[in-house]
Amino acid sequence: MVQVGPNAGDVLVSKGELTLPLASFAAITAWDNHVAALVPSASGMTAGSASLAGDTLAIAQSAPLGSGVVNGAALTTVGDHLLVLSGSNGAFSLIKVPGAKAALNFGQSEAEDFNPTNLSQLSGAFDGTHVAIAAARARVLVVWLTSAKLGTGSETGGWAMLQCAE
Repeated sequence: MVQVGPNAGDVLVSKGELTLPLASFAAITAWDNHVAALVPSASGMTAGSASLAGDTLAIAQSAPLGSGVVNGAALTTVGDHLLVLSGSNGAFSLIKVPGAKAALNFGQSEAEDFNPTNLSQLSGAFDGTHVAIAAARARVLVVWLTSAKLGTGSETGGWAMLQCAE
């Protein structure tokens, strides 16, 4: 559950709640007067969003996003897109959801998958649990730890700078 309200001081005056299913982890981001959150599901993720206009909170219906087992995720925005980074065993996906300036359209999302074949910095030992993403001016930075527990001699992780049309 995410409580949403105006940023008007030290005390949150909640205007409503965005509720997602119980899960082992969650990812969240907020921008302008919007918030988006997601949790892993049986196949992919369940995502939800809300927008605050004055005292009115518009909560979008939660939607499925991605596919397969998701071990970790992170969110950010760039231009008119919400970017979702989802990590799985040996690979990660970057999902671009349009509508960040008005209303997110999860049904129109586009995904690009990265694995050791098309991203040499990504080790086959990558378990997808620890991922992070940041974006600005049509550039997207993705960073990761190889695994939840690093052993002696293990690769620590890596990063990739990607270009994204805003």
